[in-house]
Amino acid sequence: MKSLSKIVMVIAVLLSSINGFAQIKNAKTETVKIYGNCGMCKTTIEKAGNVKKVASVDWN
Repeated sequence: MKSLSKIVMVIAVLLSSINGFAQIKNAKTETVKIYGNCGMCKTTIEKAGNVKKVASVDWN
């Protein structure tokens, strides 16, 4: 009985870890020019553009 529960536990862990390796299909990288002069502009622009699992913004 213990071995059966261990096997079920291992299978559950393996199946749940598959989602961690999923990649975004049709991922794109776009570059746009946005003007900002100060650190506050940088913070505001990055905060507005960063959407979890959808978009990421990097200030250069």
